[in-house]
Amino acid sequence: MFRMHSKASFRTLGLALLMGGLACPALAQGSEPGPGGDANPLQLALPSASLAAEDEIVISTGETPAEVRDRLAYEIDDVDVTSFAVRGEGATTLRLPTALAPGGHVLRVTELLPDGRVLERGLFDLDVRGARIQQASLIGSVDVELTRRMADHEILDPPERVQLRGAAILTGRASGEDWEARAILPVVFDEHAGMPSSGVLERRDWDLGAFLVEGRRGPLGVRIGHFAPDPPSLILEGFHRRGVSASLDLAAIGSRVTAWSLRAEPITGFREGIGLQDRDRRVSGVTFEGQPVAFPGGVLDLAATFLRGRSGLGGEGVAYDGFRLVESGTAWSARADALFFDSRLRLRGEYARTRFDPFTSIAGTSERDDAWSVLVGVSPFQDAALFGEPFRADLDLEFREVGRLFRSVANPAAPWIATSNRRGWASRGAASPGTSALVGSGTTSTASTSCPGSARISSTGSSAGLPTS
Repeated sequence: MFRMHSKASFRTLGLALLMGGLACPALAQGSEPGPGGDANPLQLALPSASLAAEDEIVISTGETPAEVRDRLAYEIDDVDVTSFAVRGEGATTLRLPTALAPGGHVLRVTELLPDGRVLERGLFDLDVRGARIQQASLIGSVDVELTRRMADHEILDPPERVQLRGAAILTGRASGEDWEARAILPVVFDEHAGMPSSGVLERRDWDLGAFLVEGRRGPLGVRIGHFAPDPPSLILEGFHRRGVSASLDLAAIGSRVTAWSLRAEPITGFREGIGLQDRDRRVSGVTFEGQPVAFPGGVLDLAATFLRGRSGLGGEGVAYDGFRLVESGTAWSARADALFFDSRLRLRGEYARTRFDPFTSIAGTSERDDAWSVLVGVSPFQDAALFGEPFRADLDLEFREVGRLFRSVANPAAPWIATSNRRGWASRGAASPGTSALVGSGTTSTASTSCPGSARISSTGSSAGLPTS
């Protein structure tokens, strides 16, 4: 008996039944002989093109003799659909009375021989998709305020008595078989506000806040709007700006490469568009994160970042002796984060180096320096229980040394030009009995890395301040 088992994905259902060695000659051998002893080789193949829900199912039979073609029977989910087959020269068309529901289905093709035997010619697992857009949602949150001034006394050029203002946040999502998209659009409205427009201050009733539009199809991803590049590091931290990014997932090595370009200073509204027009106020970089190498007995996460850019010094329009004051620089960092003993022990190390020029237009003002950090974390109670509830505790200790002249254009919060190198330590701790979490005092912080095909390394807890010395 000849039996073939394969799998395909469709919006509805489609297959091609080829006989006599039209394609894949190796599959044309192995069918049982007919009643006269002659072999009737069958080949089953699935077309590469998907069909719409309203399309018919066309089965190509090639030059198969009519008497053999008429002996073929078709079942879908153990239901005989042979009566819906319209047999013609070179093709048979299945015209089902109703479309197949999305999900898994089984198609069986058999041959009914004159002597009463039934030969199974093919068996297919089918995944039927009903539409290009499988899921979609739109959520809006609207806040409107209407005010009326009841009285006024001695007000020069009073505004209108009735004023309208409001805000809205629109969140939309859509996804298909191999793609997904998401958008967050905050909108503000004030009919009496003079909002900044392109280059000048003028009245604008509507304006846009910190928006984000992102999409992914297969291994490719795109983001437009306000975001912070991942992963955070000594040279890239707290840098939430407007710009664009494109990423590529390397599933074979469980890694991701991302190229991004962001506005150096925070901006909102329609002003400046995406914000990348001015080369003196733009920061661009490339990041790599993932687990490209096997690590026996644990998990090893690697990350690297390179960036360069320029940022206006002192604010918009600041100049000195006819020169526009611009600070610029380049920076790179490398980090390794490892888990041992079933995630009970964590070791992380990072090294970074920067070249920073506070006055780009003045020669000889650039400075170079470096920074490094080491973290040790323990999670001794992975499978413990407390009062019958699962219990987990984590403790991280980090030591960091930052050079006196270490500064990155993508880490604006870091201090610069200290009298000596800055050294210090930080601690993070958390305990979670059952579903409750006990976190130590301090500022809660979270750092995580997640890539396709990789495990996740994360740390959440309280952070002690990093003193300088």
